[in-house]
Amino acid sequence: MASMTDYQVLNDGAFELSGHLDGQDLAFDLPSDFTVGTFRAKPVLMWRVTPLSSNVRYQFGVNDPQRWQSQSEGQRTATNMTNIVDGVWEAIGGTRFEAGSRNTVYFMTVDGSIRVSDVVLWYQRGSGS
Repeated sequence: MASMTDYQVLNDGAFELSGHLDGQDLAFDLPSDFTVGTFRAKPVLMWRVTPLSSNVRYQFGVNDPQRWQSQSEGQRTATNMTNIVDGVWEAIGGTRFEAGSRNTVYFMTVDGSIRVSDVVLWYQRGSGS
């Protein structure tokens, strides 16, 4: 069992994505005592998103070099929500991350334009002993 919760701010600013397959990678290092977690203790990725066009579809994922051909961690859509800021929290399976090494979270538009800001990853660490 993990002994502590930690977080990393992956992006404190904002970036905009527009059009088909426009993407942004956010690279970061995880500590070696990162805990993969169970179905009730998964890492949580949080961000704010603002649709900049009336119909938006975007996806996000972790450590996926084949993101254009494979299934992402998740996909979101927004219709007629232009310029409305939305907070998103997504529990992600801890096995997608690499403890003690470099990791990458990505965001990619499929349709439309978005602004993404304040990306934070919460996770557990430690052995609990």
